[in-house]
Amino acid sequence: MIDELTDSDASLAKRELSLSLFNRYWTQAMGAEIPMDMAATMAISASLYALVAKHGIEDAADFVEDLKTNIRQGQFSTQQQKIS
Repeated sequence: MIDELTDSDASLAKRELSLSLFNRYWTQAMGAEIPMDMAATMAISASLYALVAKHGIEDAADFVEDLKTNIRQGQFSTQQQKIS
């Protein structure tokens, strides 16, 4: 089914499937009483291995540097933020 979609539709469908599979992983991990920080660390580690394998060490490192900035700016905060 994904192969029959246009490139942009296929990309969106793959992203939605990826999110669905990740949510399933997260739900199963929490159900197995795996601590949230452990599940998150494993997900990040697996993601970094994949990024390095596909894009190389330097591009993956640049991505992590950008993430560091985004985290410090509160992009991933679960607390409600005021919009000025």
